[in-house]
Amino acid sequence: MVKRIIIIPLVLISLLSFSQEKKLKKFKGSDLITVVTNTPADSLYTHAISALLAAGYSINRKDTQYLTFQASKYSINNYTHKITIFVQDSLIIMTGEAIYGGWAFPVSYLAKFEIAHVGFEEMDILRKNFSGIAYYSKQKDPPEAYQVGSAASQ
Repeated sequence: MVKRIIIIPLVLISLLSFSQEKKLKKFKGSDLITVVTNTPADSLYTHAISALLAAGYSINRKDTQYLTFQASKYSINNYTHKITIFVQDSLIIMTGEAIYGGWAFPVSYLAKFEIAHVGFEEMDILRKNFSGIAYYSKQKDPPEAYQVGSAASQ
């Protein structure tokens, strides 16, 4: 229990400290969506999993102790959209990547690579499943693209 109390804030602090600015509207390069809700964490976690399953995603990994999970969905455009969700208290934090031909492209708004932009838009559609205020932010120095299985993807 003590371990959870220490690790959860560290995960949240590290995610939030990587973002340089938060805005209520999408901006070029935003790659992280945080939704502030009034829903308790356990209910929010369950709702998030249900919402992604209903949208055609499959759950790849989940950690019910730390309320995180990763889901993916194969697109008809021959790429896979992967989304990672963290839940803390009444916050839901979303980030993702688009995978195509052995390369992973971190999703972001108006990204250089179209599949990264499309992946961000899909993530933004999913965030509408959660009532609350959405904030958009940008992680510091995310990789532009990397080969799946490389050190950057670990």
